[in-house]
Amino acid sequence: MKDVLYVLNLAVIAFAAEPACQVCTRYHYEELLLERVLRNELALKQTLKDIKETSTKNAVAFRKLQDENEQVNNAIESMER
Repeated sequence: MKDVLYVLNLAVIAFAAEPACQVCTRYHYEELLLERVLRNELALKQTLKDIKETSTKNAVAFRKLQDENEQVNNAIESMER
């Protein structure tokens, strides 16, 4: 069993290593990094938009809750009189 795991581990290590090729230049890696940064920027913009929408919905719901709380307090005050 240990031998099988050892062989599988060697296979994973062999296939996980990056190939040494001339195509993988510094500019290639910079291009990949730039693409990743742009994807993250777009994702962050969408997240910010979602947060703003949620914040607006929460503010509206909070105002409604405050209004209902005021109505209940007014009703309680009128019953106490």
